Amino acid sequence: AAAAAAAAAGIGSASTVRPSASVDEPLFAWAQCVDEYGEDLAASFITRFISSTQERRRLIGTAVAACDWETIYKEAHSLKGSCAYVHAAQLAQLAYELQVVAKVEWQAGSNREPEPDVVDLVARIEELTSRTLEEMKAAVGCVGS
Repeated sequence: AAAAAAAAAGIGSASTVRPSASVDEPLFAWAQCVDEYGEDLAASFITRFISSTQERRRLIGTAVAACDWETIYKEAHSLKGSCAYVHAAQLAQLAYELQVVAKVEWQAGSNREPEPDVVDLVARIEELTSRTLEEMKAAVGCVGS
């Protein structure tokens, strides 16, 4: 069942690996945030996202090490939802992929260690999170200038 969920989420084999986004492609849509929320509220959302995401990625890392699939699922789900508010589509997609696999493992009562593909997915989330947060910090630093 976990393999089917992984395949549905797009992980588990070389043929399902999605190409990385272009280096020039923005990691979140600042202009869309401003259009949707206004500059001040968008900056507030981004600032809260940065803070909560740093804690969330720590919790995911701890949960992966402990094989705590319920926490992995809940934190990946929360990350996915938070990404939607700030228009961080690439990170939302990876969080969704982790959420799908973790839900299957959690519902099956699994306490087994994550497969290498899941470990790789968590590493990609970590790397993309770092890059996304840096881009967000730069955008919020530009507010009002």
